[in-house]
Amino acid sequence: MLNKVIIIEDEMFALMHLKKIISSLGYTVVETYYNAEDFLNEPNWNFDVAIVDILLSGKLTGLDVAKEIKKKRKPFIFLTANQDSFTINEAAKLAPAAYLSKPFQNAEVEAALIMLKLKIKPNNLDPYFVFLSQNEHTIAPLTIREVDVLKNLIENSSTEIIAEKLFISKNTVKTHIRNLYLKFTIKNKEELLEKVKNIF
Repeated sequence: MLNKVIIIEDEMFALMHLKKIISSLGYTVVETYYNAEDFLNEPNWNFDVAIVDILLSGKLTGLDVAKEIKKKRKPFIFLTANQDSFTINEAAKLAPAAYLSKPFQNAEVEAALIMLKLKIKPNNLDPYFVFLSQNEHTIAPLTIREVDVLKNLIENSSTEIIAEKLFISKNTVKTHIRNLYLKFTIKNKEELLEKVKNIF
């Protein structure tokens, strides 16, 4: 049964906000850590899932932590505001159960935990994760935020709605959409939807 959660996050506000959300959903946050060293020096392995920020203060990163958690065969969720392709590609190799982008929404946290509770295999958790690493469908890996925008486009959400849901500006949404067109080598939304439909 999935109930006990640990959080490894170096931003106090994000950590406390995440802890509040998780607790409100009926889960127990058994421990919190502000950097990788704190966890690896005195790890509390009495947890069901770890939520790990990819970029942490200190010499070690969330990727280092995830490698150790993976050895214990425990699931983990990556949390990040970092969108560069190299970092996301390295994260994808570790097969996290899910990704949460900052700023995260309550519903996103709940959905990730529910998927784990239903024992859906990490690699099948979200088919869109295939785009986060090198793949045959795009000329370059997508960022987490581009995947977020892609999902909303497929739901036929407008630029305004996407901006509101992701807490970003309309201009930022438009930039992500342009990047999606470039990476999928298409020219408009209709071509994008057709291409993604053929993939899944």
